[in-house]
Amino acid sequence: MKLHVATAIIAVSIMLVSCTPQPRPAMSHAPANGGQEGDAIAEAVDGPSDTHGSGSMTMVWQEGEDYADSSRAGLAKTEAEGRGDAATVKLPASGGKALGGPSVEFKGSTVRYIVDVPASIKDAQIIFRHARLNWRNLQPEVPARFLITINANGESRTHEMQFGDTGGWGTKSAHYRWLALAVGDLPAGQTEVVLHSLKDDNSIVLDGFLVAPPTLRMESDEASDLVRMVISGDGYCGLVNPSTVYTELRPTISVVARSFDGRQAEVGWRAEGVAPSDDSPLCTTEACGRRLCVQQLTRSEDGPCTLIIEATRPRLKLTVPVLLAGELASALPLHVNRLKDKLAVAEGAKSGGDDGALAECVPDFRAAVDFLDSGLDKLPAARDPEMMIASLRETIDQGEETLRRLQAGQALYAGRTGPLRRGFISKATGQLVPYRIMVPESYGTQDKMPLVMVLGGSGASENIMFDHDKGLIPRMLAERGYMQITPPTYVRDRMLNVKDYMQLIELTLKEYPKLDRKSVYATGVSSGGFHSFALGVAHPDMFAGIACVSGTTRNPEAPEVARLKTVPTLIIHGGTDTVVPPSVAENTAQRLEELGAVYEMKIFPANGHDYRTLEYLPLTLQWWAAHPKASAPAP
Repeated sequence: MKLHVATAIIAVSIMLVSCTPQPRPAMSHAPANGGQEGDAIAEAVDGPSDTHGSGSMTMVWQEGEDYADSSRAGLAKTEAEGRGDAATVKLPASGGKALGGPSVEFKGSTVRYIVDVPASIKDAQIIFRHARLNWRNLQPEVPARFLITINANGESRTHEMQFGDTGGWGTKSAHYRWLALAVGDLPAGQTEVVLHSLKDDNSIVLDGFLVAPPTLRMESDEASDLVRMVISGDGYCGLVNPSTVYTELRPTISVVARSFDGRQAEVGWRAEGVAPSDDSPLCTTEACGRRLCVQQLTRSEDGPCTLIIEATRPRLKLTVPVLLAGELASALPLHVNRLKDKLAVAEGAKSGGDDGALAECVPDFRAAVDFLDSGLDKLPAARDPEMMIASLRETIDQGEETLRRLQAGQALYAGRTGPLRRGFISKATGQLVPYRIMVPESYGTQDKMPLVMVLGGSGASENIMFDHDKGLIPRMLAERGYMQITPPTYVRDRMLNVKDYMQLIELTLKEYPKLDRKSVYATGVSSGGFHSFALGVAHPDMFAGIACVSGTTRNPEAPEVARLKTVPTLIIHGGTDTVVPPSVAENTAQRLEELGAVYEMKIFPANGHDYRTLEYLPLTLQWWAAHPKASAPAP
C-alpha cells in the first residue's frame, strides 16, 4: 500500500511495500547539520548550500532541531543558543539530534519553522520523520494531534494531523517513521510551517521533514535500519547495523544511500587506521532505489574506530565512531565457562552445608555469569555500548581475581577498590538481586565513609545509574569519599523493593565496617525518586538524608509521610517534565512544609525528566552536608 497523503487526519500505522522514486533531474543538496561531538558527524561534500531546483523537482530537508521559535517557556531560540533548548541528542536521527518532546507536550504549545523553498512546488507534500511511544499503554492508543499551519506568500492553510505510536522515543533507528501531508502548491521563497499541539500528553520526537513534490515516495519505515544517518534535500546515506558495536573479528560494514532524483546512488566507506578486505565491495540496488554496499574489514584489535561514509550521489558525508569488540566476543565464552564451572562447585558446597568462602561466592558468581552470558546480546540495545563493553571487561577481570583469591585462600574482597559487580539472595523473595558497588580508593585511609544508594527509573537494571554519563556518578562520589551501591529498580510492589534495599544496606554496612551508620543516604530519579522517598518514610532512623529527582510521592497526605519529618529531604524536578509533572514535587513540598520538615525543593525550569549528573549530584551532596540530621540510629 502506498503512503497515504491527505489534507485531513493521517494515521501513522501505514505500511508500504515500495518506494521506487519517479525519475527527475539532479538537484543540489540542502545544508546538512553536524552531529553530537564524539558521535556521528554529517556534512555536505561541497559544503553548505541552499537546495535549489525548479518546479516539481525541488526538495528541501528541514532538521527538526533547527526551529525558529517555540511557545514553551525557556525554549525560545536565540542566536547564542544555536538550536535552542528544545534540541535533544537522538543519535539515530539525521545529524544526531532532533526536536525534543517537551516542546510540543502540552495543549497550545507551538513550534515554528522557516523553510526556504528555492522554486515553486505544485501539489507539494511535507513528509515528517518522527518517533513517539505510547508509554502510558493507553488502550486504545491515543495519538498525538496537531494543527499544521502553512504560511506562504501571504496565504495560510491549516491541516489536522495525527502521529501514532512508533515504538519508542527515537533512541533507536527502528523507532522512526515517515508520515506525509499534502499541503497544496507552494511558491518560491520563505514558507512558514507551524505545529500547534491540540492536547496534553502530545510529545513527539521530530527528526525533521521533507518539503517535496508529490512524486517522491517514502516507505513509512524507510531508513529505520540505519544506526547513524544524514538526510538532505538530495537524499540520504547511513550505516546499516543494529548498533555501532561490531563483535566479529572481521566485521562486515554495510552502508547505504538513496538519491531522491531517481538516479542510482553511489556510496562507499573507509575506516581510519583499518584497511578493508581485499575483496571488492558487493553493491546492490534495493526496491526503493537505495544502493547498499557491503565489505569486510581486515582483522583489527579491539577499540574505537572511525568510519567515514561518502556518497557521491547524493553528495553527502557521514563520520561515525564505532567500537570493535571481536576479540572480547571471542574470548568471553572461555571466561564465562570458567565462572560457570566454579559456580557449580560453589553451589554444591553450599547445598552440602558448607558456609565457607566458596559458598559465599554463589550470589556474586551468579550475578557475574548472568551479566556476561547476556552481555553480547544486549549490546545492540545498550544505552552506552562503550560503557557496556567496559562493564563486561571489568566483570571478567573481577571474576578472574576472585578465582585467584579462592585458589590462594585469600580474603575475597579485602583491599579491593573500584567498581564491583555483586549479588545477594533476597530474604523477601528468595531470588538473586544483582547490584553494583563502587569502593573508593580512600576507603582504606578514611576514618568514616558515607554510603549512598543510587536508584534508577522504573525497570532500570543495576547498570543504568552506575554507567549513566560515562560512569560519572560513581566517579564523582568516590572522589568525594562516598561509597555507592546500586541495585535494580524492579517493576513490582514498591515495598518489596524497599525490603531488598534495606537488606543490601545492612549487608554493605556489615562488610565494610568503616562505613558510617550516621551517614547513609538514598537518591534516585523517576521511580528511583519515588523509592528514595519510600525508603525515608519506611525507615527514617536509617537515613541521614534523601534526594528525590523527578519523583517523590503521589499521595503526600498519607499519614505515614509524617515520619519523614526527621529526614532532611531534597526535591529536584524539571519544569518541563512530561512523565511526572512538577505538581507532584510541589504537592509533596507543601506537605513537608506543613509538617515542619527539613526540606528544599529545586525546580529547574528548562529541564525534563532525566538525571543531569553535573547539575544534580553536586547540589545533592552540598545540600546534605548543609543539612545534617539531628539524630541517627543506634548500631
